[in-house]
Parts: sequence; C-alpha cells; structure tokens
Amino acid sequence: MPVVNLFAGPNVTYRSKLYFELPNSEAISQSAVTLINARAGARLWSDRLEIAGFVRNLTDRRYLLDAGNVGGSFGYPTFIPAEPRTWGIEISARY
Repeated sequence: MPVVNLFAGPNVTYRSKLYFELPNSEAISQSAVTLINARAGARLWSDRLEIAGFVRNLTDRRYLLDAGNVGGSFGYPTFIPAEPRTWGIEISARY
C-alpha cells in the first residue's frame, strides 16, 4: 500500500523598523513589515516523489528590499522594491 506523507510549513516574519545604512537614518528606513510565506505538499513512494505548492508575500505587501546604495553617496538614494506575491508549484523526483 502506498504511503503518502503530507507537510505544511507556514512562516510569518515581523520587523518593527528597517534601516538600510549605517548610521541609521529615518530618510532611508521603512516602517513595520509583516510577511507571510507558506509551503505545503505531499511526498509519495518512500519520499521519491514530492509535489508542493508555495506562496511568498501572501498579503502582497509592498516593501523595500534595499535602499541607499551608491546613489545615497550622491544624495539620491536608490530604492529597490521587494517581490510582489509570488506563488507556484514544485515537482521533485529522486531516484
């Protein structure tokens, strides 16, 4: 009889304030951010086949990945947005 192992892994990350350069500057900072990610799926045939679905940034929160960088040295900081909600399906086979 085939054995199916189900798994799920939610992840919640909270940051009360983000500073992107030293020394900390309010001009190059971001307020609180809560991110929710999840991954769930099934493993079949003695873990030889795995089918999983995932979602990152479930609430589609707009936030910065980075800020400042080289542009900040010239008085024009660059702001790099993080990825929007991303989801997909993964299939893995081991032999």
